[in-house]
Amino acid sequence: MGTGLTGYREAVRMRDWKGQRAAHSNKDYKTSNGTSAVVNRDSCWLRTDLFVRFIDKRFKGGKYYNSKVTIEDVLDYDSCVCRTEDGRLLEGIKQSMLETVIPKKDSDHIMVVLGRHKGQVGRILQRDKEQCRAIVQLQRGDEPVLKLAYDAICQYVGGTDDD
Repeated sequence: MGTGLTGYREAVRMRDWKGQRAAHSNKDYKTSNGTSAVVNRDSCWLRTDLFVRFIDKRFKGGKYYNSKVTIEDVLDYDSCVCRTEDGRLLEGIKQSMLETVIPKKDSDHIMVVLGRHKGQVGRILQRDKEQCRAIVQLQRGDEPVLKLAYDAICQYVGGTDDD
């Protein structure tokens, strides 16, 4: 039930096309389909211990397409190392090759990956599938209950305060 960050990518591409990007906060790269795109650091969401879906059909001949992997290490703000469910390490994976995963069970942890609360861990209290939003209870913070878009959260498999 994860959703990609297509809206963010389109916004970044349009901003680049209009020439309004700041050179120090963005990075040019080639997407999986060979087109050029720009990544804005604010829209980068890679973090260790996120459980994500691999969506690149061309990497290793599509062997990992639609499989779920865990981010083991973040090398740069838009590239990482992932571990497959069978334990293999995949290096040099770009954010554009991945999409966030929304956990199936409410008891699973999520991490906020975009916005003001980026990096904070919590749980889903309620889902709104029509609006692609979730009400999230954070473990810490001044605003412990938030209504967030699915694109702003991802399943988190790392350690938490509950452990």
